[in-house]
Amino acid sequence: MRDSQAPGTVLADRVQQRTDAIVEELMERQLREVPELWVTDDPALRDAVQRSTRDNTELMVLALREPLVPPRGLPDGARLEADVVAQCGAQVQALLRTYRLGEQVVLDHVFEVLDREPVAQPREALRELRAATLAVHAYMDAVMPLVAREYAAERARLEAWPGLRRLRLVQTALAGGDAQALGHDVGATQLALVAADPAGEAAVAATADALGVPHLAVRAPDGRLWAWLATADAPAALHRLRAAGLQGPAGLGGPAGFAAAHRQALLAARIATSRGSGLVDVRSAALEALALGDARTAADVARAELGPLAAEPGRHGALVETLEAWFAARESVAGAAATLGVAPRTVSYRLRRVEDLLGHPVAARRAELETALRVHRLFAGPPAPPAG
Repeated sequence: MRDSQAPGTVLADRVQQRTDAIVEELMERQLREVPELWVTDDPALRDAVQRSTRDNTELMVLALREPLVPPRGLPDGARLEADVVAQCGAQVQALLRTYRLGEQVVLDHVFEVLDREPVAQPREALRELRAATLAVHAYMDAVMPLVAREYAAERARLEAWPGLRRLRLVQTALAGGDAQALGHDVGATQLALVAADPAGEAAVAATADALGVPHLAVRAPDGRLWAWLATADAPAALHRLRAAGLQGPAGLGGPAGFAAAHRQALLAARIATSRGSGLVDVRSAALEALALGDARTAADVARAELGPLAAEPGRHGALVETLEAWFAARESVAGAAATLGVAPRTVSYRLRRVEDLLGHPVAARRAELETALRVHRLFAGPPAPPAG
């Protein structure tokens, strides 16, 4: 029995049911096919693209149902995306490529619906296909010039901003480019901070002075503070930043390299925002960071959690193997010893060595350590042979 609704309405309904799948497919294809858009690991960029992708998809599906008056202004998500892409330094051509990709994906789903789920007789289906194609093209023809205009306006606002040159130098360093003009040793082990506090620079400077270490601080276009401290002493930095009155939400990443510490700080700041808390150290939120981060960030967080165990796998291979066996044996020394074929006292000795290297009891961070071991093993490949 044919549906009593008009074919165009049936088509729009069926495509609308695929909205989540369209958004998911489009996000995956944007990541894979438009790599030049992803100039930063800042979650703010991905969040903006995700919001814009959903807004535009919903409006294109609406255009299938009824003719739309050409938009005079951008949807909120599209405006946010244009501003964030401009702030991150990606080119407008990359942004507009994602719109053409969105057009293609939506029409692919229209074709698939008409092919697999006929909504009309063949002649009517052809008319619906033509109408759908024209509607989606018309939406894109109207919205893309508005996107380019908003991007250009945001770039103009940035060009008038005195801190832009220094920010561009930092972005170049984060991308692995020449960092000499920054006057900061990006090759040193760093702690990184991302904070919304308008007075955060003073807290960072006071912390650096108290610890006697160099620091670097810039303001991102969204107003957040990005800062680095050339130290590995996270507990001392946390104490000093809090004592200096740093307001949240804020995230501390590292100790790690310049870019890795910043990625961790961005993630920790995102966790702080979600929690509604002040300053979050990525190590204190390792499980949340592993859940929210991408593969590279997950590997970074796992390495930070394991510390020297991950930094020197050949030297500490036996310790890692023992820790894994102990977890698998449900924290039984005897069970781990049986698995490894060594004496129980050897397992106990190795666990004490692990605690000495990590600087805390294994039981104090059991869940974080076991998860980090699994993640690290996933990215490290086959285990190195234990040291003799």
